[in-house]
Amino acid sequence: KAILLLNITNFKTLNITYGYNYANRIIVEMAKRLMDAIDEEDMLFHFGGDRFILFIQEFDDIKDLVNLANSIINYLSLPFSDKNEQQYVNSEVAIVVIEDEDITVDRVLQDATLALSLKEKTVNGNSSVVVFNKEMEDTILRRERIEKAIQRVISDEDSSCY
Repeated sequence: KAILLLNITNFKTLNITYGYNYANRIIVEMAKRLMDAIDEEDMLFHFGGDRFILFIQEFDDIKDLVNLANSIINYLSLPFSDKNEQQYVNSEVAIVVIEDEDITVDRVLQDATLALSLKEKTVNGNSSVVVFNKEMEDTILRRERIEKAIQRVISDEDSSCY
């Protein structure tokens, strides 16, 4: 099992430029395209204004998930037509493989969001797909410890150096 967290990177711009009704029409069209792109046993959820979650029941290999994510990005990059306007959306996808049956939904979404936030540092080229791994969590935890240590030093709570 796995989830794909799809983030529309220019959705905020659509809302500001064209208004919420227009952007919501684009979201509806995106949902239709996504439903066409996934298998019948998989599930699609609209998760907030600019995000979708795909729950994948079965896959053979991580490459299958990456290929699916790239196909979705390519499919969504085709223009959406609204009256005389053609609109393009930019998207990125985080993949989280669910290996632990006891993992919470919150944890899976946290991992996916973390993967997207670290994407620029973990993929090569212009790829918009990132696969979560444990090292990403280690990176963010290290950053948090460093930030807290710096804050303590700045506020004179701690004079030791790390």
